Formats: sequence, C-alpha cells, structure tokens
Amino acid sequence: MKETLLDESLRDHKTALFNIEDNSLQALGYRLFNDKKLSKNGDISCSSCHVPENNFHDINNVSHDVLGRDIKAPSIVGVSTQPWFFWNGRADSLWAQILEALENEHQITPEFTVNYVCDNYQPSFQSILAFCDSTQIDITEKFTLIGKAITSYVATLKHTWTRYDEYIYTQFIQQQDASHLLSYDEIRGLKLFFSRDHTGCVDCHSGQRFTNDSFFAIGTGIGSNDDRIAGIQKYKSSEFKCEDWDKASNCMNTRFMRTSGPDLKGAFKVPSLRNLRHSPRFMHDGRFGNLEDVLNHYTEST
Repeated sequence: MKETLLDESLRDHKTALFNIEDNSLQALGYRLFNDKKLSKNGDISCSSCHVPENNFHDINNVSHDVLGRDIKAPSIVGVSTQPWFFWNGRADSLWAQILEALENEHQITPEFTVNYVCDNYQPSFQSILAFCDSTQIDITEKFTLIGKAITSYVATLKHTWTRYDEYIYTQFIQQQDASHLLSYDEIRGLKLFFSRDHTGCVDCHSGQRFTNDSFFAIGTGIGSNDDRIAGIQKYKSSEFKCEDWDKASNCMNTRFMRTSGPDLKGAFKVPSLRNLRHSPRFMHDGRFGNLEDVLNHYTEST
C-alpha cells in the first residue's frame, strides 16, 4: 500500500498553472495547449478533450466527435513518466503523442504548426523560439521542439492528494490510527482492492498511478482494429520513435517491446485509477458510464 502513496510534497500541491513563470518553456506550452487555432478548423485545442477543470478528462465526448468513433481521451495528469501513450501504445514519449495528436486529431501539418507558432509566439518567447529563424534546423525538428514545449507544461500536471493518500500516510508513515479518515465501507473496499485472492485489482492497478502501464485484453476490445497489435504496427511506422531521436540507452522500452502474441489481440493500456471523480465514462471506448458498470463487467465476465 505504501508504494501507491503519492509524494508527500503533493499534500499541499497547488495547480501547476500558478507555479509557472512568465515567458518560461512551461508558459509557452500552456498557451499552446489551450490554443484552438492549432487545429484545422480553429475549433479545438488540447484542452478541448483534456479539460483542466475536470482532471483533464474528456467530459464532453469531443474525442468521439473529432475521430468519428468511440474513443475516450484519458486524463493526462501524471503521465509524463509512463512508457507508452495512447490506448494502443503507438507512441513512446509524451512529445511524440502530442505531435501525432496535432497531425491526426487536429489535422494540421508540421509546416502549419511551425509557421503559426513562430509567427504568433516568437515575439513573446524570443529565446525559447530562437530556432524559428534557424536555417540549420528543418521543419520536422522544429515541430518536435514545439511538441516538447507542450510536453513541458503537461509534465507539470500532478495528481491530487486524496483522503486515500492521507489514510495511507497517517497509518503507515506516521504510524497513527487513521480509521477516522475513511468510512467502514471504504476501508473494506480498500482491503478487497488489494486482495489478490478475492479481486486481483492490484495486479494491474498498482503503483502511485494505480496502473502497471501494460496492455491487457479484458473482453472489451476483441476484434478491434485499434488494439495493441495495431498500435505496434503504427509505432513501427512512426517518424517520432525514440530510437530515431535519442541514443539507444534511452530507448529501452523499444528494445523490450513485445511485438506479437495472442493476448495482444483486443488488448489496451491499463488506465490510471487516480482522481477518477470527474471521469464521465470508463474503458478505452467510454462504454461504461460509472464504476459500478465497470465492476459488473468484471464479475459477469469471470
């Protein structure tokens, strides 16, 4: 249980926005994250699907409207250190995920992105966007630098300390009685969650983010055209793979990536269970409207 506890510094953590310095890389990333003009029709931004006021969940089902298929944009809080991105893991870095979203979901080209950002933001971020005037850097590399600017902001988004964390902190770190912090049913549910004999929830939902970042088929995506197998193929054809932009020692996820196996059919990324209160839908395609339906899926399919 102690391994799931957030860092103690987050007990008094304030929204990252209030800690961002003016004219910093994070400030540029914040503005780009919220800029609707970085889309084909000028009507969506990153924050359209990842709504800040609701733990960066897609509360309005914008991702479905944009993609024309059932897909749920997950919360991006605390994701900067995870090894794979998107439900099928077709990107191995946060900046690569952002660039693919700009190209495919927002339907804008690297050329448009670079020209727009340089024309509209360089006066306010001259030192950060000095590469705009460089003739030694091509459009693709400038595009990656813009993606990394947005990444710098997203990386500041931290999970919120909850009553659960306070309970674990008080009970196991301070070694004081914490029974008053959770109700009887909550404590009973906690014990069931961590019981491998009774539920096995913790087998997949472990660690500080309550996810092992792996891919599993749980009966929700059989026959899908966008599962882990499809994600692997898309990753292999991506121009933003780690191995193409970084040294091999920093790309260990790729080296140990499983590329085949019947268990990858219909498999999707295990989502984080952190701060789910404002999530309007669950599973990769948002098929369940509440946690009770999610639990019923598991009890009825096992």
